[in-house]
Amino acid sequence: MTSSDVIAYLRWAQCKPETEMPLFSFDVYDLLEQAKYSLPALKERKVDLWIAPQESLACIKTEPNGAQILIHPILNRVDLPIEVMAFILGHELIHLIIRPRLVDGVMKSHPPEFFEFEEATQPHRAFAWNWIHIALNGYLKFDKEREGTFVKWQWRKSRSHAGPPEQIIRQLVADSQYRQKIEGLI
Repeated sequence: MTSSDVIAYLRWAQCKPETEMPLFSFDVYDLLEQAKYSLPALKERKVDLWIAPQESLACIKTEPNGAQILIHPILNRVDLPIEVMAFILGHELIHLIIRPRLVDGVMKSHPPEFFEFEEATQPHRAFAWNWIHIALNGYLKFDKEREGTFVKWQWRKSRSHAGPPEQIIRQLVADSQYRQKIEGLI
């Protein structure tokens, strides 16, 4: 994080006092730029990233001058694998390319072509969902009707204890039966 990033954060935090500084073991802002450049239509698009309490695990808000990705603080942890954040950022950015549309008379923010594009461009999709299901088990609710993953109000308890070590999660993800069960929930 550069000094200009910190200054920008502090200015924004004055308006949004509930925001948090990133605790990740990687540079999330650099990762956002990498994700943008991997999607050619977004290379020049201005996209900011904030960690702030909200109902959803992550979301993107579009504005005339750019967009803002909001990440829920439950993900703001030093042990978050970079692949998980890369997938989340990629997923949110795809919303800027594949817009919501009517599907069988219902407005869908994730129409079928969204998931096709996501699968083609986001190599860490399966690992990320598996990690989310294992590490954040009990603190999330998956709502197919609202097309989102939402954080339960008691999520702060997740900060009082460490989740399973990353090595165990990676072993579970490698287990094909377990992976199929989780992928059925996606």
